[in-house]
Amino acid sequence: MNPLPPAAPPYGYRRPSPLVVAGQLIKELFLRVLVDPVRSGRLRGDGWPRGVRPLVGIGLAVYLITVGLALVAGPLRRALPPGDAAFGIPPGLFGIMIMITLALLPLLCAASLHAPWYLRLVGLLAPIVLALGFARLAVRPDQLLWPGIALAAVIGFSCWRWFGRWAWWEYVVLLALVGAGTIASLRLLLVPALAGGTVDVSFESVIVLMAVGVFALPFTVVSGAALAEVALSSASWLVELASRRISPRALMVLVALLVPAALITVAVRWSTSIVPPLPKLIGLTFGGAVVGLTWFGWLLVDLLIDRRELAVGRAAAGDTRLAQLPAPFRTVTLVLGSAVVAPFMINWIWARAEYGLAPLLRTAGIGYLPGNLTERLGLPNVALPAGFAVATVAGLVIAAVAVHRRRRGLAELAVVAALLCLVRLLITLEVPFLTVTLDDLAAVVITVTVIIAAGWAIRRRLTPVRAEAVALALVLGLAITVRELVADPLGWLLGGTGGALMIIGLVWGLLTGAADANADSPAFPRPARALALIGYFATAMAITAFDQLAVTFAVDLDRFALVGSELLGTGLLLTGLWAVIAAARRREEILEPTAPPVSAGRPPSYPR
Repeated sequence: MNPLPPAAPPYGYRRPSPLVVAGQLIKELFLRVLVDPVRSGRLRGDGWPRGVRPLVGIGLAVYLITVGLALVAGPLRRALPPGDAAFGIPPGLFGIMIMITLALLPLLCAASLHAPWYLRLVGLLAPIVLALGFARLAVRPDQLLWPGIALAAVIGFSCWRWFGRWAWWEYVVLLALVGAGTIASLRLLLVPALAGGTVDVSFESVIVLMAVGVFALPFTVVSGAALAEVALSSASWLVELASRRISPRALMVLVALLVPAALITVAVRWSTSIVPPLPKLIGLTFGGAVVGLTWFGWLLVDLLIDRRELAVGRAAAGDTRLAQLPAPFRTVTLVLGSAVVAPFMINWIWARAEYGLAPLLRTAGIGYLPGNLTERLGLPNVALPAGFAVATVAGLVIAAVAVHRRRRGLAELAVVAALLCLVRLLITLEVPFLTVTLDDLAAVVITVTVIIAAGWAIRRRLTPVRAEAVALALVLGLAITVRELVADPLGWLLGGTGGALMIIGLVWGLLTGAADANADSPAFPRPARALALIGYFATAMAITAFDQLAVTFAVDLDRFALVGSELLGTGLLLTGLWAVIAAARRREEILEPTAPPVSAGRPPSYPR
């Protein structure tokens, strides 16, 4: 007798094919990693008062123009004749640069009128730096009369409007005043200097653009760290979605396949390096020390917050979830990014002041050779080490304040980033034998993860929850060293990875980083927040575009972007890694990442 055929699944159910499952996984991964953050973090115009949309439109138009310039920088640079100066910016782009500066400077000034004190300071300094950039060309004091009157009008109007309510016409007035001062400077100062052959248009392009761009340098560091945020989200969602669709046994098989794949990937990258074997072993040793240092810092902060919770009569809230890291990460990157570039900003502004005041001082009989602050101090190469030192201190201060306020995720991110900045400071100071690369850190992280997983497996404690954690830890370890491959195609087009990181990061930041701009408060109303967001991202994209157009630029922006990627971005991945491993040891579920909630804002503090 023939055996009966197996019963059909109820309700006509058919198991989907592997291709269908893979397609569903890719679709949901795309929605979770890219679409949901944009939906929740985009700039929202609901309830804006009259006049905000046109101003935001101006900023977005400049942003899109500069994105286009950045993407076609290589062909455009080859098609146009270069300038005579070392910067090599085509002189034909000087007009575009002037228009971009004239659009962005009033936008930043208007945003600063109803903002915290540090943005108000930027609103005063930016037109002053622009005026000083032109003032150095003066031959006679009377050439500075009309530009000086326009600058005084900008400062007086700004101080007056500090005590008023937001109004759309503030931008119009500032545009008129800044435009009048710029036209006067071009007519009375730049044109005679060009006619006399004493200056180069390429050099003047950098001086004028950096009058605004110097205040957007922190966003170049932030842009470099953006890929790490995407990598963390991609890794967590990939493991989570895959674990939902496969059985526990299949998950164990996946981990068993992922372990050798991760080891082989890191071994290939590490072995193909051109560095000799002994320095590579030294780097690997120090890589282990750095990973251990970040683990110790993370654990110390975690214990301090637990004690703080008990001291105030509350039970410990548990470890940080991965979904709770992106929001404090953006705070940490902006603050530490500002700290890293602060010495460069101060040095640039100081130099513009010395060169701009030199004609007036010569008229008064005071002769001196203008220079920058680092030259005055006799420390020409101190800016970068000073930036890392300031960032280290700032990170430790943030961690201490966050511990006091029981903000676990912020404290963990800050202390890990501060320790990485400290290590980079020691490397920059050329401490003997101290050298660490991202490949070294990835090799250590993956090796440690494999050892932990093997220990659990040998003792038969590798549960499905721990298997998910191991898979995620391995993917995070790989992300430390290979995440920048995402930027390689665009980097090939632009001629460098740093430029690609900045463009990708600035686009991602504008699309997903408007949570604070959608909020509102009397001290920082929503229209001013929107203008500040658009203005600073457009300014950062403008200096990125002209950095790509130039043969050499006034500031090494690529270095700042790589600092954001290698230090702050790696800090995020290591923080997530320690959170995953700690939760897995206690067999707690930590993967369930959730999209950040949409900010509803507060009642408006401005007239409609």
